[in-house]
Amino acid sequence: RMNETTLMLRPNPNAKAEFLATVEPFVPRGGGDPPSPPPPFELPFEVTLDGYSREPWSSGRRLGPEEWRTCLLVSTDGRRRLPGFVGHLRERRKAAVCRFDGPAGERALLVVPHDP
Repeated sequence: RMNETTLMLRPNPNAKAEFLATVEPFVPRGGGDPPSPPPPFELPFEVTLDGYSREPWSSGRRLGPEEWRTCLLVSTDGRRRLPGFVGHLRERRKAAVCRFDGPAGERALLVVPHDP
């Protein structure tokens, strides 16, 4: 698939990154015209979630869409690890974060909130 990204997880700074899930942006499919909108951003082939935050900016409910480009990601690998990981974040009331370079070379931040 063209828009798939591999999410890797580094549980602590000294650990080796492990496979978490293969994901792609969820774009609602309309019943006809017009075609579905493209995802609001591009992710690289692989990103590593290697940080956690409880800061207010990392909440899925605190900031509006004018402050973040948001998108739902769905697992495409069939391993069902992503729901368990989100449950883990909810229990600890933390968001997982990843910094990466965007397609135009800009620095970007992927946030997986505990309260999407």
